[in-house]
Amino acid sequence: MKYIVDFDNTFGVKYRDVDDFLALMYMIKSKADIELVTTTFGNDTIEVVNRATDKVMHDLDIELNLAYGNKDAATKIVDVVNKNDDTTIITLGSLHNIRKAYELDNSIAKRTKIISMGTISEALIINNKKMDELNFSCDYESGKIVLENFENISIVTANNCLDYYLKLEEIERIFGKYKYLKENAYDWFRYHSMDYELDYIIIWDLITAVYALQPEMFVPHYKKVNFEHLGKGLLLGDEKGKLINFPVLKSRESFIREIENVF
Repeated sequence: MKYIVDFDNTFGVKYRDVDDFLALMYMIKSKADIELVTTTFGNDTIEVVNRATDKVMHDLDIELNLAYGNKDAATKIVDVVNKNDDTTIITLGSLHNIRKAYELDNSIAKRTKIISMGTISEALIINNKKMDELNFSCDYESGKIVLENFENISIVTANNCLDYYLKLEEIERIFGKYKYLKENAYDWFRYHSMDYELDYIIIWDLITAVYALQPEMFVPHYKKVNFEHLGKGLLLGDEKGKLINFPVLKSRESFIREIENVF
């Protein structure tokens, strides 16, 4: 299986999320066959995402085929899909690049598997505080085009991730040996946990990457949904809607064991 990782990485940017890079790091350490990494907006503007991605790739001497969302990402996505028969695109930010790639060559919709992190099935409440959906709602028109036209779609929803948190002491045990992670990620962990008054955090994109590589750890859950409220990131059940897989992780313990073994 060949993978394209399309992400809105803001690793190292103050008060911005770090889970996109942790997802990529998990895939690298798992020796996944990553054909292409593309940047998109979401956590911040495409310019901020590009700078953050350039920096972390340089700092850690990571050599991957990289394309930028405001330059050649869509063209490179089409090239990779047309070169391989078994490409999975993992989307961790807005779906702008995937829409643009589809507009360049709509045949990729039948030959590509999409695994996305995002959407909600109901209000997302964490410790009595509402969290808004981001990845689909920030460019819902692109998300709608992708959902309507691609045939093989799985979405790891924010609601389905709520039980698969990592306590701060578990984060220290798993990631604490990496000085670079501690210097660049721990401020976000602390900020997020304080913001929601919790002693844990949910690393959404990492859960999605684990599903991409270890789908047997999840239970498939197919549901027909409509896209009428995608501007809020909301997908509601609809018997006349599109059939999409919303996988659910079997257990938090298996998730922790997996990332411990990889990291």
